[in-house]
Parts: sequence; structure tokens; C-alpha cells
Amino acid sequence: MRPLLVPAYDKLTILQLVAAVERGSIPHFEQLAREWPTDFPSIMRAFAAVLRHLSTETFFNVTSGRLNFDEIKETILRSLVSFSALMQVTAGESEARLRQEQREELFSVFQKDMSGLLDWFELYAHQSPIPNCADGGVTGVACILAYFLRLRSLNDEGTFPELEHIAHLFLEMWMAGPRIERGRGRSLSTPHEYLAALYPMLIAFRVYIKEERYLFLLIQIINMPRKGRWYQRVVDSFVFRLQEWTAVHRNHNGDTESVQVAWCLTDIVELYQALTSASVPCKPFLRPHGPLFDALKRARELPVPIHDANGDTLDLIVASTLISRSGFQAHNVLCALPDMLDAGFLDVVTHRILHHPRDLSNPFLKWSTKNPLGELTVMLYHPTIYDAVHSALSRLPQPLPTRLSSYPEWSPFLEFKEICARGYDSAPRTRISLCDNFQHSTMGVTHLDDVRSEQCSRCCSVVYCSSQCQQHDWKVFHRDECGARHIDRIHQRANKAWISHRTREMFLQLLKGFLEEFCVIFRDPGEALFVDITAFPVTPNVLHSATHLLSTTVGECQVFEDSRFRAMAEEKGTSPDGSSLRFAGFAAMFGQYMISAMGLFDDAELRKPAVTHISSISRFRPLNIHIKLAMQD
Repeated sequence: MRPLLVPAYDKLTILQLVAAVERGSIPHFEQLAREWPTDFPSIMRAFAAVLRHLSTETFFNVTSGRLNFDEIKETILRSLVSFSALMQVTAGESEARLRQEQREELFSVFQKDMSGLLDWFELYAHQSPIPNCADGGVTGVACILAYFLRLRSLNDEGTFPELEHIAHLFLEMWMAGPRIERGRGRSLSTPHEYLAALYPMLIAFRVYIKEERYLFLLIQIINMPRKGRWYQRVVDSFVFRLQEWTAVHRNHNGDTESVQVAWCLTDIVELYQALTSASVPCKPFLRPHGPLFDALKRARELPVPIHDANGDTLDLIVASTLISRSGFQAHNVLCALPDMLDAGFLDVVTHRILHHPRDLSNPFLKWSTKNPLGELTVMLYHPTIYDAVHSALSRLPQPLPTRLSSYPEWSPFLEFKEICARGYDSAPRTRISLCDNFQHSTMGVTHLDDVRSEQCSRCCSVVYCSSQCQQHDWKVFHRDECGARHIDRIHQRANKAWISHRTREMFLQLLKGFLEEFCVIFRDPGEALFVDITAFPVTPNVLHSATHLLSTTVGECQVFEDSRFRAMAEEKGTSPDGSSLRFAGFAAMFGQYMISAMGLFDDAELRKPAVTHISSISRFRPLNIHIKLAMQD
């Protein structure tokens, strides 16, 4: 069959149309937007013509006194037609389908004549005081520049001069939302309005998140020293965007556009995660227990009729991002995990276990963390996390724990939780009964339950029951370590990693619970217990002596490398009642730190071996504890 011949006048019409656009004819702009060419050479010529028109458009300074609003309105309308024409490139030819040389050619044209486009973007990003500023302009410019970013990310490994300016403007658009929408006395009430305003921004931010070199630049911009409420504005913007998303999705749940709105939540969550994982100055403000877990709550409360290819609903998709591959940093462990569990994270995890696709051996294979139950297990040692997990488990419907027992990770998770319960369920939570003088039990000063411990006024890292114990420990240890501990406390408090004396007391009770649980495996009076909580499943190890406990390593890190640890171990040989002493220790991760904890106990069974009816509950009397935080690379 002979091929069909394309009439020559169609091609000529396109060329004539582009030529008219190059001369600045507005009616021909409108026609070009409706009849955008499909062959690449014509696309390039039309694209360049519209960009050149924007670059030569009379621009104005909105801050320079009086403005002729009639002229401004005409300029805006002409530019809106230009944006509509340019958007035909983003819709008609996917950058992924363009050949490499075509992408490079398109990018070179884009970069050559983008000054006018950036001028308009800056105008709309700062939401200048132009009457009836059209939302279509914001959408058009943002969509075109988002396409530009994607196009550039496919080209090479470098960056380009305009990248920082574009990032600034996208951030301004993102954070101007609360101020502008409230100032207008309205909000984005329909899915169409929401997608028009937010989707281009989210597309652009998606490029920044996926490209490491782009994300680094975005973080740098956010971290630039600024006066005023800059960081609080960042947080307010996320709170507002989530409220906005909830309102639109609640009122228009079910139609086609509302499904697209629902997916926007995953982009908001990913952007939030990217900023909280890397932005240092923002960390006091970008606390994950705010917008991020609110997103999970809202995703679970609203009926969301969307599924991805794996059958995941929106709450599953949001939950899958909550624990990143690198885990939590110390600054948000104690606020993030409890609120995450309160938002229903454990409910989502258990639902995923029971209803995951049968072709996946691991229900969490596509999650940021491949084992969320393991991540929770290794943080159960902290009393705050234990309380949050205990509360979350109590809210699960009764049949669920039985149905979950066949899942291989569920039993180790539940077993370690029950072991922690031995130490925490009966432990006092309102008082501190500690004395950091290792000789306290032999000095006969006072019983710890009868006094209120006082801490060192300089470093605040040690507590004593009396002045006698304080003076003794000062001579032996604290005089040499006080200055360094004061500095350590400053750094740890800055990272929200300072371990309070009350928490140290709880760690001592936890070690007592470990001894009660595992004492049946002791065979020798000198044996010590070490529990490795840095990896899942948690494993106890019985060591031959306190000396072996001192030499314990996790990975390449020596756990108990400290003068107080060594002095505590030496108590076994020097104490008059040394034969009744028992040692227990654990290592655990606390964000970017490793916690090393060693406790000293009086073992009633070693003191009175003839007595055979001593229960494990009353067998071990806590004496001392020492902990150390070591920053991990």
C-alpha cells in the first residue's frame, strides 16, 4: 500500500504560525497553543519563539510606587497565553522519550532564553500585590520549570547557574501558601484547584528529592542563616499543606481527580522526610511528631479508595516512609516513635502482615525499612518507647496477636517486649534512687530509698546520696572527668540525646529484669550477662567473667571502654563481699549514638547458696549503673 501523503499546506501553516509568534502576534499565540506541532524541529522552533517573546516582554517592578494596572493586566494575559503554549511541550513530548541529543538541544534552548520565564516565576512566587493575580500563571510557570528540572536531571551529572534561583522560588511558593490563601479569604476547595496549585511544585520537589546534587542544594538554601521566623515558616507551610490536603480529600473523595490529590500526600511526606533527615537548623522545628504523623492519622481516618500496583492503600504508603533506611536520629527518637505509634503505625504494620500480597515473601520488601518490627524491637529498651509500644499493643483487637504468631518477626518482637516488662512494669517512675559512688554499698552511709539524690552542679552527669559519697567519688573519679563530661552534656543536649538520671535508674531496673529472665542459664558464680540490643533479634550472652564483659565488642566498637566500667568490674575482686556481686550490661543504639550500660547487683543466691527458695524477683538487688554514649560514624 502506498503511504499517505501529508498535504504540504499543513506544514506550511505551522511554519507560518511560528513565524507570526516570533513577531509577537498574540492571536497566533492562542492558535499555537491549540495546534502545537508534533515533529521535533517544529517543536524546537515554536518553543524558542515563545521563550524569546517572554524574554522581551515589558516587565515591571511591583515595588516601585505607582503602577499602571491596565497595562499590567494586559501583560499578564499575554504571558498566560505564552505559558499555555509552552506547557504543550511538557504534555506532548515526554522528556524520557526524547533522544539524548534532543534533550540536550531542548535544554540549550530553554537555558538560553529563560530570563523572562524566571522573572514571571519570581513575580508569582512572591505573590506580588497585583489585583486578581491569576492562579493559571503560577501553575503554568511552575509546571514549565518543573519540566525543565526533570529535563536537566536526565542530561548530565552537573548543575547549572539558575538552579539555586529556581529552588529559592519554589520554596517561596511553597511557604507563601498559608499567608496568601488566608489573605484571600479562601482556600483550594476542589481537586482541580488543588492540583493546579500544588502539583507542579510537588513535581519539582520530587526532582530535588530524587537527585542527590539537587537535594544538597535545597538543604543548603534552607540552612542559610536568616533572621525572623524562617524555620517556623517552613513548619507552618507543612502544617497548612496537610490541612489543605485533608479538606480537599475529605470533601471530594472518590472521583478521578481526588485520587490524584490523594497521591499528592506521598509527595508531601517524602519532601518532609528529606528535609528532616538532613537539615540541621530546621530540626528543632521540623519535628516528625507534627505534620508527618498527622498525615498518617488523616490517611487512616479517611476512606481512601486508591491502590498502587501492590494493592497498597494510602495509609500503608505513608507508613512505609516513616522509618527511613538510616533510622531515626537521636533528636527525634523520643518524640517521633511515640507519636508514630499513637498515629496507628503498629495497626498498619499488623494489617500489612495479615493482608500482604502472597507473591512477596517479605511484606515490607518495598518499605524504607525492610523490617519495621525489628526497628521497634531494638528501641524497646528505652522506657519511653516501651510505654508507647505497650499502649499501642493494648489497642490491638484481641484476635490479632494470635493470628500474628505465625509471622516469624512477631514472636521475637513480643518476647523482647515481655522481657522489658519485667524491668519496667513494677519500676518506680517518680523518684531517683541512684548513687554514682561505686563504694556506696560498702560505706554504710544511708539507704538510697531514704534520701533524695543530688547531682553535680557543674556537669550534672552524676548523682550522690550524701556529701560523703560525693567527696569519695570526687577523689577517685570525678575530679578528672567532670570537665569532659560537662562538654559531653552540652553536645548531647544539643542533639536531644542527653540521658536523664531517671532514665538511668530505669536502665538499672531493665538490667535487673534481664537478670531475672536469664538467671536460669547461669552456671558459675563469676558469670556475667550481656544483652546485644543493637540488632534484631535481641540476643542474650552469658560471659565467663566481668573481665570478658569488659572486652565485649559490637561490630568494631568496644562497648565498655571507660575507666568507670573498668573500676566497676574490679569490684568483684576487691569488695569484701565480692563473691555475691553480679554484672549485667547491654548495648543499644540511640539515634546516631551507641549506649553502653553496665549494672552492678548483689546476688542473694551467691551470698546464701544454701537457700534454694529465693525467687528471681527478690534475688538481685541493684547497686550501681554506669552508662556511656559514643557517637557512631
